[in-house]
Amino acid sequence: MTPIKAALGGAMALVLMAGMAQAKVVLSAASSFPEGHLFSTPFENFVKDFNAANGDEIVIDYKGGAPAIGSPFTLAERVQRGQFDMMAITGPYYETAVPVALSLILTDKPIAALRKTDWIAAMEEAHEARGLRYLGKITEGGTFHLYLRTPIESADLTGLRLRVAPHYQPFFGALGATTMRSDLGEIYTLMENGSIDGFGWPLVGFLPDWLDITAYRVEPGFYDTDFNIVMNLEAWTALSDDHKRRLADLVAVYEAKAAATVDGWTAEALPRMDAAGMKVIRLSEADAAAFLKTARDTGWATVLSRDPELGARLRAGADAAAE
Repeated sequence: MTPIKAALGGAMALVLMAGMAQAKVVLSAASSFPEGHLFSTPFENFVKDFNAANGDEIVIDYKGGAPAIGSPFTLAERVQRGQFDMMAITGPYYETAVPVALSLILTDKPIAALRKTDWIAAMEEAHEARGLRYLGKITEGGTFHLYLRTPIESADLTGLRLRVAPHYQPFFGALGATTMRSDLGEIYTLMENGSIDGFGWPLVGFLPDWLDITAYRVEPGFYDTDFNIVMNLEAWTALSDDHKRRLADLVAVYEAKAAATVDGWTAEALPRMDAAGMKVIRLSEADAAAFLKTARDTGWATVLSRDPELGARLRAGADAAAE
């Protein structure tokens, strides 16, 4: 008999197979980074592990990543509408869907510690108010950095022209830089022809050709390299308690190794930068403190401006988390 697919909770399909007494649940999923990209691999491994253990009853149908499945910045809206049931995404990529999602990169505390505070309840409330369910963070611990063509001597960025993403534009701007946005693919040309003096990017996931046009990396790093699993709320609610538990249990396994995953990437990234001749600018203790304080303060100011009550709870939870 041909399988009959019935829509449930948006995109989630119940596939009824002949001779089976129980329906197989199929959850469609996508990543905010390209399929096979370094940042997508933890989720892709998660999907493989989940399906291997549960495929007779419930499977995740991985559709790939952005931009092949569409813009990464509209992925959350498509999950809200039920076009996908699940996504793996970094916080800054879905601020339009969940205004406080930026807070996911603003703490250096491990998710295990955050779960012991009100942070997790506030995060879940923020998502559920927007038709989503927050499941967990599967990478953490890496940092963003400022990369430059020419050296600096302090945390004062006045006079520098920097390519930014929205989540750190207020930070660089507060330190005096002139900021501009561009497509990722334009960074190489902008650096090569001198249109910009630098850009921000995580320590990991650094494109190989950027090594040719990047002379300096500024220490310390700022913010957290996060990647989160989020579901459509209706699709989550429609799952049985047993299926919810299976998803949550595997998320917990991946959370437990989230920092080690990024540590491994970092151990590979640093030697490549060193081999390419990239020099490190280490700010003085006072400048480093000012640099990091500005990063935190501007980030949390943005979150608080969007939702004062939830923002305050998320910041208090992050501050209270003990490693």
